[in-house]
Amino acid sequence: MNSITSVMCESTEHALCVCQCQTRLGISRLDSLVQKLFDQGISKSTQSVYRSGWQQYIKFCREHDQPPLPLSEHTLCQFAAVMSQSVTWKTVRVYLSALHFFQIRAGLPDPSLSSFPHLTYMEYTESPQITYDKNVFPSLWTYS
Repeated sequence: MNSITSVMCESTEHALCVCQCQTRLGISRLDSLVQKLFDQGISKSTQSVYRSGWQQYIKFCREHDQPPLPLSEHTLCQFAAVMSQSVTWKTVRVYLSALHFFQIRAGLPDPSLSSFPHLTYMEYTESPQITYDKNVFPSLWTYS
């Protein structure tokens, strides 16, 4: 056995030992570790912006009696249209990425944002100036 094979065997044995030890700790602790590692996959500044986008989305969903998850193209398009009136389109795109992140974090299927054709098209057009009246949403949009 050469030294590379020896190191691989030792690594494999160590990995099996760690796996067995972690399993004895219980699945819920493993799930917590997975969640922690998932959350650490994005920088602190990104976490902050994502949290802001998520809070805006939750507020929007509550105001319009929409379920926040799973994500739907219709709700995302409405959210993007409303947000485009108060933040740059670049920020809207970051918020949409945040929603994608939170859907995956919730253990729901990964909805590639590109699988939402209306939303994708909205991203490639200039946002029209829309006067938004949340009291009559979604039936009234006034374009200027």
